[in-house]
Amino acid sequence: GGFAVLAPFANFGGQGPVPVGSLRGITAYGAHDMAGNVREWCWNETPQGRLIRGGAWDGNTYDFNV
Repeated sequence: GGFAVLAPFANFGGQGPVPVGSLRGITAYGAHDMAGNVREWCWNETPQGRLIRGGAWDGNTYDFNV
């Protein structure tokens, strides 16, 4: 399935977080590990304040959001 294709690039359903740079794939801006591994707590200028982005090692690919 689709997860097998993502496996070298993401850490979903893993045993825990992995060190930065241990997954293949870098964005055009030089960011590493943007799919899976850990979620990011981001600032949002809406009244709701902060929100969580990305996916995490303990989640599934369908939990991922940007």
